[in-house]
Amino acid sequence: MRIATLLTLMIAVSSAMTAARADLIITLQPVDADGTPIAGAVAPGAEVIVDVLISVDGDDNPLADLRMFQFDFAGTSPSIELDSFTWHVDPEGYGLASSDLPVPSVISLLFSSNPSLLTLTEEPVLVATIVVTVNGTGVLDAINPDPGPGKGAWFKAGFDLPLDFRLDPENNLAGGTIEIVADEGAADSDGDGTPDASDPFPTDPDESVDSDGDGVGDNADTDDDNDGVIDEEDDFPLDPNESVDTDNDGIGDNADTDDDGDGVIDEEDDFPLDPNETVDTDGDGVGDNADEDDDNDGLADEPGLDGDTAGDQSGDPVVGDPAPGDDTSNNGGSRTTSGICGAGLISGFMMVLCGLSGLRFRRRLPRRAPTDQS
Repeated sequence: MRIATLLTLMIAVSSAMTAARADLIITLQPVDADGTPIAGAVAPGAEVIVDVLISVDGDDNPLADLRMFQFDFAGTSPSIELDSFTWHVDPEGYGLASSDLPVPSVISLLFSSNPSLLTLTEEPVLVATIVVTVNGTGVLDAINPDPGPGKGAWFKAGFDLPLDFRLDPENNLAGGTIEIVADEGAADSDGDGTPDASDPFPTDPDESVDSDGDGVGDNADTDDDNDGVIDEEDDFPLDPNESVDTDNDGIGDNADTDDDGDGVIDEEDDFPLDPNETVDTDGDGVGDNADEDDDNDGLADEPGLDGDTAGDQSGDPVVGDPAPGDDTSNNGGSRTTSGICGAGLISGFMMVLCGLSGLRFRRRLPRRAPTDQS
């Protein structure tokens, strides 16, 4: 019974020692000379820079004490030539790096005590750069899935078992390969990032676009859309149909139905480019908001100066017209018969009548009988 228990414990410990801890991920990223990722095809014969990055998945984040790692490019397609390999991991003083292709490696000299080469997290970190020449479509392989003894991608980390990360059914390397497509249509003679097939200036690295087709590249052209308005003064330098956006709403005035953005469409706006004015009642070219005499009758709009007793400044009544709110009847209010006489519009005879009409009459009361004083 004791022997069986001990055997079971040994098997459990052995399984724990050989079990994989987490995925270690190798990423290959083609980039141009400026470090910008290349997503599409490249021209046959193009020299391509490939960044080599490694990271771990979330189950083992971070993975500290990475002390040895090795890539193996022997499985790369024959159409892709391996030109050079450069490490970005600094083993200075405590490591040994080899950049020899196809199997570059970096190893901690004193594996059991000196500082680790790298601590990995979920964020990919650049560890190396490889330069290749792409003569045809093929696969760049950094892991070599059938390596043989001492070959293939291999990583060691930490002091606790398991130490090894290998590409085999019992361990957990992921990634490490990428297809690079070669296409004649991807040729870029001037190296400006625009393929010759779509570059109007295939031999000029400073120009790749000619918006107006005038033979002058946009970088040198002062009027890219050729609408007669120079780019510095054009709200839409690449749109030949627009050059002004009065209300800055992103719609050019030619297409905008309300150029000044005042809520009144241009067809109904007396001042379509002035957001402060929409109406010119008297047609004198001055909007009602600024005009002090909206109806141009010679009397100012302010209340109390021209019979605008309503105080709405909506226009001056003409001479002789009743002002808003005035009483036009004969039995009270501010407009009486004597008021008409005061206007000086009635002849002498009528003035007499006006004078009489202004008299106030009292009703005659019946006389009271004398009271007895005794």
